Amino acid sequence: GATGPAGTPGVSGYEIVTSSQEVFVENSGGMSGLSEIVTLPCPDGKRVLAGGTSLASTDRGFLRDLRVVLSLPTDDGTGWQAQVFNQSTSLDFPATLDMQAICATVVP
Repeated sequence: GATGPAGTPGVSGYEIVTSSQEVFVENSGGMSGLSEIVTLPCPDGKRVLAGGTSLASTDRGFLRDLRVVLSLPTDDGTGWQAQVFNQSTSLDFPATLDMQAICATVVP
């Protein structure tokens, strides 16, 4: 089949997308110790170039017990995803994740 002419290769529409989301993290003493995987999507039609995740707070201030264990692009490249692990074997925590994704329109 015929295809149209290729567009100019490059990146355009650079944009930083941010999100602050609360997650609940069970303890790791008999529980999984993992939060749900949280996703920050890029705007429609854009792909993620980079991103990051930081722990902003917990309700009890026990940030030393929590670790970001997943902070990477989604499999399809349309956003950034993160997950937290709770090292405490007895305390559960709600925690706030601050996420950033650098998104752009990418023409191969």
